[in-house]
Amino acid sequence: MEKFDYINNVYKELCEKSDIINKTLSENGFKHTMGFFNNHYEKINDKFVVEYYPIPVISINGIGDIGIDINNVWFEAQISKEKATAFDYRKLIGVIQFEIYGADDFLSELYDKDDTSVSVVEKIRNSCETDFCVLFSFGRNLNITKLLEVIHLFAV
Repeated sequence: MEKFDYINNVYKELCEKSDIINKTLSENGFKHTMGFFNNHYEKINDKFVVEYYPIPVISINGIGDIGIDINNVWFEAQISKEKATAFDYRKLIGVIQFEIYGADDFLSELYDKDDTSVSVVEKIRNSCETDFCVLFSFGRNLNITKLLEVIHLFAV
């Protein structure tokens, strides 16, 4: 019973967060669906680790996905190379934690915290990828207003 209680409490917290996010998305007119999915990768101590357990993932039609993870809530948008090179990364650098990587080679990072908006665009332009993912991390204590601000950046 001890393992059950532990896992149940962990998932209760994840489900409560996903309920809040689902309600907020509905109130703001976003069409979305939710499911539980595993095999995500999380970076721990600069190494990518597979999460074998399923987490709630909310897919916002035509915009991106929100993952409610044990240690983090994240939002991921997939955009074309054209949009990725036209995006104004100055809105993000130094403001919010984010990553950019190829949609096919998702372990290749195209943004480092020391990059400028110009160097990010140059890396994207020189990449063989045709689509890119931009992932935002919000930590455990989600600021729903900040999440909505980021979603609106890609709701065009």
